[in-house]
Amino acid sequence: MAMTAILEAEDPRVVRTRDLLKGAMVALMREKSWREISVGDITQRATVNRTTFYAHFDDKDALLESCLRDKCRRALAEVGSLRRDRVGEDLRRLVGAVFEFFAQLPIQCPIAIRQWEPIVVRAMQEELERMLGCWLGQIASPNSQADRGAIVAALSGAIVASGVRWLRRDESLSTQQGADSVAAMLLPGVLALRPSEELMPRSRE
Repeated sequence: MAMTAILEAEDPRVVRTRDLLKGAMVALMREKSWREISVGDITQRATVNRTTFYAHFDDKDALLESCLRDKCRRALAEVGSLRRDRVGEDLRRLVGAVFEFFAQLPIQCPIAIRQWEPIVVRAMQEELERMLGCWLGQIASPNSQADRGAIVAALSGAIVASGVRWLRRDESLSTQQGADSVAAMLLPGVLALRPSEELMPRSRE
Protein backbone atom coordinates (compact mmCIF):
# COMPACT_ATOMS: atom_id res chain seq x y z
CA MET A 1 0.00 0.00 0.00
CA ALA A 2 1.32 3.47 -0.93
CA MET A 3 2.46 5.70 1.88
CA THR A 4 0.02 8.38 0.77
CA ALA A 5 -2.87 5.99 1.32
CA ILE A 6 -1.69 5.20 4.84
CA LEU A 7 -1.47 8.82 5.91
CA GLU A 8 -5.02 9.92 5.15
CA ALA A 9 -5.71 10.41 8.85
CA GLU A 10 -7.27 13.62 10.16
CA ASP A 11 -4.41 14.19 12.59
CA PRO A 12 -3.95 18.00 12.64
CA ARG A 13 -0.17 17.59 12.43
CA VAL A 14 -0.53 15.49 9.29
CA VAL A 15 -2.93 17.98 7.73
CA ARG A 16 -0.64 20.90 8.57
CA THR A 17 2.44 19.24 7.09
CA ARG A 18 0.62 18.25 3.92
CA ASP A 19 -0.75 21.77 3.56
CA LEU A 20 2.76 23.20 3.94
CA LEU A 21 4.04 20.92 1.18
CA LYS A 22 1.14 21.72 -1.11
CA GLY A 23 1.52 25.44 -0.53
CA ALA A 24 5.22 25.26 -1.26
CA MET A 25 4.62 23.35 -4.48
CA VAL A 26 1.97 25.79 -5.71
CA ALA A 27 4.27 28.75 -5.00
CA LEU A 28 7.14 27.13 -6.88
CA MET A 29 4.94 26.34 -9.87
CA ARG A 30 4.28 30.05 -10.27
CA GLU A 31 8.03 30.61 -10.57
CA LYS A 32 9.34 27.81 -12.79
CA SER A 33 8.39 24.76 -14.80
CA TRP A 34 7.36 21.50 -13.20
CA ARG A 35 10.44 19.72 -14.55
CA GLU A 36 12.70 22.23 -12.83
CA ILE A 37 11.09 21.70 -9.43
CA SER A 38 12.75 19.08 -7.22
CA VAL A 39 11.65 17.48 -3.98
CA GLY A 40 14.48 19.42 -2.37
CA ASP A 41 13.02 22.70 -3.65
CA ILE A 42 9.65 21.79 -2.18
CA THR A 43 10.98 20.76 1.23
CA GLN A 44 13.17 23.85 1.46
CA ARG A 45 10.24 26.13 0.68
CA ALA A 46 7.99 24.25 3.11
CA THR A 47 10.75 24.19 5.79
CA VAL A 48 10.48 20.41 6.30
CA ASN A 49 13.07 17.70 5.64
CA ARG A 50 13.02 15.10 2.85
CA THR A 51 12.20 12.29 5.28
CA THR A 52 9.03 14.13 6.25
CA PHE A 53 8.13 14.63 2.59
CA TYR A 54 8.42 10.91 1.81
CA ALA A 55 6.39 10.05 4.89
CA HIS A 56 3.48 11.80 3.21
CA PHE A 57 4.02 11.42 -0.54
CA ASP A 58 5.76 8.90 -2.76
CA ASP A 59 7.15 11.59 -5.07
CA LYS A 60 6.43 15.08 -6.33
CA ASP A 61 3.86 13.76 -8.82
CA ALA A 62 1.85 12.26 -5.94
CA LEU A 63 1.98 15.62 -4.16
CA LEU A 64 0.81 17.38 -7.31
CA GLU A 65 -2.09 14.99 -7.83
CA SER A 66 -3.16 15.34 -4.19
CA CYS A 67 -3.14 19.11 -4.48
CA LEU A 68 -5.11 19.11 -7.72
CA ARG A 69 -7.61 16.61 -6.39
CA ASP A 70 -8.21 18.91 -3.41
CA LYS A 71 -8.93 21.74 -5.82
CA CYS A 72 -11.36 19.57 -7.78
CA ARG A 73 -13.19 18.56 -4.61
CA ARG A 74 -13.49 22.15 -3.42
CA ALA A 75 -14.83 23.26 -6.80
CA LEU A 76 -17.48 20.53 -6.82
CA ALA A 77 -18.33 21.07 -3.14
CA GLU A 78 -19.38 24.62 -3.98
CA VAL A 79 -22.20 23.18 -6.09
CA GLY A 80 -23.83 21.84 -2.94
CA SER A 81 -26.39 19.05 -2.85
CA LEU A 82 -27.78 17.77 -6.14
CA ARG A 83 -31.54 17.21 -6.02
CA ARG A 84 -33.69 14.70 -7.86
CA ASP A 85 -36.47 17.24 -8.44
CA ARG A 86 -34.24 19.99 -9.88
CA VAL A 87 -32.34 18.04 -12.49
CA GLY A 88 -31.99 20.72 -15.14
CA GLU A 89 -31.04 23.47 -12.70
CA ASP A 90 -28.53 21.32 -10.83
CA LEU A 91 -26.94 19.97 -14.01
CA ARG A 92 -26.35 23.54 -15.18
CA ARG A 93 -24.81 24.44 -11.81
CA LEU A 94 -22.57 21.38 -11.90
CA VAL A 95 -21.33 21.93 -15.45
CA GLY A 96 -20.86 25.62 -14.68
CA ALA A 97 -18.68 24.81 -11.68
CA VAL A 98 -16.46 22.51 -13.76
CA PHE A 99 -16.13 25.12 -16.53
CA GLU A 100 -15.27 27.84 -14.05
CA PHE A 101 -12.68 25.58 -12.44
CA PHE A 102 -10.91 24.98 -15.76
CA ALA A 103 -11.24 28.61 -16.78
CA GLN A 104 -9.41 29.68 -13.61
CA LEU A 105 -6.48 27.28 -13.97
CA PRO A 106 -4.36 29.47 -16.27
CA ILE A 107 -4.86 32.38 -13.88
CA GLN A 108 -3.93 30.39 -10.78
CA CYS A 109 -0.85 28.75 -12.27
CA PRO A 110 -0.01 30.07 -15.77
CA ILE A 111 3.50 28.59 -16.03
CA ALA A 112 2.64 24.99 -15.28
CA ILE A 113 -0.86 24.61 -16.73
CA ARG A 114 0.02 22.63 -19.85
CA GLN A 115 2.27 20.26 -17.88
CA TRP A 116 -0.31 19.28 -15.26
CA GLU A 117 -3.38 19.30 -17.47
CA PRO A 118 -3.46 15.46 -17.82
CA ILE A 119 -3.30 15.00 -14.05
CA VAL A 120 -6.03 17.52 -13.26
CA VAL A 121 -8.25 16.11 -16.01
CA ARG A 122 -8.00 12.63 -14.50
CA ALA A 123 -8.59 13.92 -10.96
CA MET A 124 -11.61 16.02 -11.95
CA GLN A 125 -13.17 13.21 -13.95
CA GLU A 126 -12.81 10.74 -11.07
CA GLU A 127 -14.27 13.18 -8.54
CA LEU A 128 -17.07 14.09 -10.93
CA GLU A 129 -17.87 10.41 -11.51
CA ARG A 130 -18.30 9.90 -7.77
CA MET A 131 -20.61 12.88 -7.51
CA LEU A 132 -22.65 11.95 -10.58
CA GLY A 133 -22.87 8.32 -9.46
CA CYS A 134 -24.57 9.33 -6.21
CA TRP A 135 -26.88 11.79 -7.96
CA LEU A 136 -27.97 9.43 -10.73
CA GLY A 137 -28.58 6.79 -8.09
CA GLN A 138 -31.29 9.10 -6.71
CA ILE A 139 -32.70 10.00 -10.11
CA ALA A 140 -32.71 6.71 -12.01
CA SER A 141 -35.66 4.37 -12.04
CA PRO A 142 -34.98 1.17 -10.03
CA ASN A 143 -36.27 -0.75 -13.07
CA SER A 144 -33.91 0.96 -15.49
CA GLN A 145 -31.88 -1.43 -17.63
CA ALA A 146 -29.32 1.24 -18.43
CA ASP A 147 -25.70 0.70 -17.48
CA ARG A 148 -25.46 3.48 -14.92
CA GLY A 149 -21.68 3.19 -14.67
CA ALA A 150 -21.29 3.69 -18.41
CA ILE A 151 -23.67 6.66 -18.33
CA VAL A 152 -21.77 8.25 -15.44
CA ALA A 153 -18.48 7.78 -17.29
CA ALA A 154 -19.93 9.25 -20.47
CA LEU A 155 -21.40 12.27 -18.68
CA SER A 156 -18.29 13.03 -16.66
CA GLY A 157 -16.10 12.57 -19.74
CA ALA A 158 -18.23 14.96 -21.78
CA ILE A 159 -18.30 17.60 -19.04
CA VAL A 160 -14.56 17.44 -18.36
CA ALA A 161 -13.62 17.39 -22.05
CA SER A 162 -15.75 20.48 -22.56
CA GLY A 163 -14.14 22.09 -19.52
CA VAL A 164 -10.67 21.43 -20.90
CA ARG A 165 -11.75 23.12 -24.10
CA TRP A 166 -12.34 26.18 -21.92
CA LEU A 167 -8.61 26.33 -21.23
CA ARG A 168 -8.41 27.54 -24.83
CA ARG A 169 -11.89 28.99 -24.85
CA ASP A 170 -13.73 31.06 -27.40
CA GLU A 171 -13.88 34.56 -25.94
CA SER A 172 -17.15 35.24 -27.77
CA LEU A 173 -18.98 33.19 -25.12
CA SER A 174 -18.84 33.53 -21.37
CA THR A 175 -17.90 30.53 -19.27
CA GLN A 176 -21.50 30.21 -18.05
CA GLN A 177 -22.91 30.45 -21.56
CA GLY A 178 -20.65 27.65 -22.69
CA ALA A 179 -21.54 25.54 -19.65
CA ASP A 180 -25.26 26.13 -20.22
CA SER A 181 -25.01 24.92 -23.81
CA VAL A 182 -23.27 21.71 -22.72
CA ALA A 183 -25.79 21.14 -19.91
CA ALA A 184 -28.66 21.58 -22.36
CA MET A 185 -27.14 18.94 -24.62
CA LEU A 186 -26.68 16.44 -21.76
CA LEU A 187 -30.00 17.04 -20.00
CA PRO A 188 -32.21 14.77 -22.18
CA GLY A 189 -29.98 11.81 -21.44
CA VAL A 190 -30.15 12.41 -17.69
CA LEU A 191 -33.93 12.88 -17.76
CA ALA A 192 -34.34 9.62 -19.68
CA LEU A 193 -33.13 7.77 -16.57
CA ARG A 194 -36.05 8.95 -14.46
CA PRO A 195 -39.10 6.77 -13.85
CA SER A 196 -41.62 7.17 -16.67
CA GLU A 197 -44.33 8.44 -14.32
CA GLU A 198 -42.13 11.40 -13.37
CA LEU A 199 -41.79 12.36 -17.02
CA MET A 200 -45.56 12.35 -17.70
CA PRO A 201 -47.36 15.69 -17.31
CA ARG A 202 -49.61 15.79 -14.28
CA SER A 203 -53.33 15.96 -14.99
CA ARG A 204 -55.11 19.10 -13.84
CA GLU A 205 -57.63 18.61 -11.08
